Amino acid sequence: MAKHIRTHEARIAALEAMSGDVADATVAVGLKEHFESRLIAIEKSTDLAANLIDKRLESMNEFRDALRDQTARFVTRDELDLKILRLADEVGNLKTFRDRLEGKASAQSVYIAYGIAVIGLALSIISLLLAN
Repeated sequence: MAKHIRTHEARIAALEAMSGDVADATVAVGLKEHFESRLIAIEKSTDLAANLIDKRLESMNEFRDALRDQTARFVTRDELDLKILRLADEVGNLKTFRDRLEGKASAQSVYIAYGIAVIGLALSIISLLLAN
């Protein structure tokens, strides 16, 4: 920016030197002021743009940090596979337990049927003995 100001000042000085006329010097001074004001405006807009970019980059960094935190909380494939194997074993144990319970229930039913048959047989024998 300072280089541009010096360049424009040099041009204005050259114009002033070439022309001894006061009107030309006034125009040169007006041009100098115009260019200085434009350069100041450019510097301000550049600073504003730099601030906006910095804010945008900060928000992008915050987003990256949030993604990094989220990724850190994810379950890895190995952990998930291990959990699935444990659950499959537990389900198998529950199935075995259920089968045993069903088997005990079946055995109970058989024992009850035997008991009823024995009672029926005993009642039949008693009725035959009483009938004689």
